[in-house]
Amino acid sequence: MMAQQIRVSAPQQVAVGEQFHLQYTMSTTDVKGFRAGSIPDGFEVLIGPSTSTQQSYQIINGRTSQSSSVTYTDILAAVKKGTFIISGAHATVGGKSAYSSSVRINV
Repeated sequence: MMAQQIRVSAPQQVAVGEQFHLQYTMSTTDVKGFRAGSIPDGFEVLIGPSTSTQQSYQIINGRTSQSSSVTYTDILAAVKKGTFIISGAHATVGGKSAYSSSVRINV
């Protein structure tokens, strides 16, 4: 089994006053102690983090497969111009430490 990673999704560029999503996704629901990256002062957290889970089951020719994921979402607004870095997130995923990469956003 591969080491679990946290996928991060955010736009690379936004305008001052623009709202955007910052999302962290893990390909399991076995997540404990999730901590998002620190949000720099160039952004304001409007909502979040909110959590959503997804599970799917398939039976094809008698074979069963399943997948699940959990996503943590923040809605942010850019409040000043500059280039800002949101540090990586951390969680225990499937009993092992997992990290996301940091995100660079130009405002």
